[in-house]
Amino acid sequence: MLRSLVGSEMCIRDRYQRRVRGLCTLLSCYRIMPAKAAKTCMVVDIIPQGEDVELETLIEQIKTIARDGIEVGESSLEPLMFGAKKLVQLVIIEDDKISSDLVVELIQALGDVGVEIVAFNTCLLYTSPSPRDS
Repeated sequence: MLRSLVGSEMCIRDRYQRRVRGLCTLLSCYRIMPAKAAKTCMVVDIIPQGEDVELETLIEQIKTIARDGIEVGESSLEPLMFGAKKLVQLVIIEDDKISSDLVVELIQALGDVGVEIVAFNTCLLYTSPSPRDS
């Protein structure tokens, strides 16, 4: 009795095959793009530990840590306290290649400075499927 309400087994199989064919046709209209590497955007405060640290020369030295997986972005000098200034640096790293600890160590190796990560934002960059050009 249930078969007579739903239809024969052949009819169910036909409907299933048509549905699968329709989905395959729909998916073939879209290009599946591979995911790009996940990147992390870090804002780092660099605070001089001594009076002899010149932040202007430190800005130029920080640009030398750029390598495969590390991009050095904008930097700015901001007041800290009692006339002292700190350097705020933007660093973008690829998660698969570089760790944030390595970036902190590289900056600390440049001079007598303290490094503090202020902001840490992970961005997964995926491309959305787009229709193929006809």
